[in-house]
Amino acid sequence: MFAHSSFLFPQRGWEWSDDGVYGLDFSDATLNMQWGSLIGVAFRFSVLTDDLHFYTGVGLNIFFSWLIAGVPESTASADMFSSSFGIGTNLGLKFDITDRFFLKLGSIITFDFLRFSNIDVYDGRTHIGNVSSRDREFFMLGVRPYIAGGVNLHWRTVDGR
Repeated sequence: MFAHSSFLFPQRGWEWSDDGVYGLDFSDATLNMQWGSLIGVAFRFSVLTDDLHFYTGVGLNIFFSWLIAGVPESTASADMFSSSFGIGTNLGLKFDITDRFFLKLGSIITFDFLRFSNIDVYDGRTHIGNVSSRDREFFMLGVRPYIAGGVNLHWRTVDGR
C-alpha cells in the first residue's frame, strides 16, 4: 500500500479547449492552493543490484483546488472551489544509499475524470451569487515529477527478527 499527498501553489497552468491551448496566469489571485492525494497498491522490484529498485503503484486520486481572485479595476471577486476524482500512478526508481537512507526519482501521473465546482461571487463584502455544478465533459491530466530522500523503516519483532 502507498499514499502520496501534496500541497501545491501553482503560478502558471495550461488549459485545452476547442480553440486550442492557452496559458493561465494566476498573478491576480489572492490565493491559489491545491491539495492532492493518491492512495493505492504498490509494487517494488530490484533492478541490477539489491540497492536499486523500480517501483510502481496504482490507485485512486482525489484533488482539491481553491482559488480566490479579484477582477482587475473592480471591487468584484470570486471564490472558486473544486474537487476532482480519478485514477493515478506513482512510478520511479529508489536507490538505497545505506541500509537506513535512500533517494527516489519518480513521478506522480494522474487522470481525473469527475469534477464538482462551486463559485461564489462577491462585490466588496456583498455576496452576489453562487453556482455549484458537476462539470460535464471534464478530464484533467497531471504529471508531477519529484526527487525525494527518506529513511527506511525496519520493523522488528520482540525476539529481534
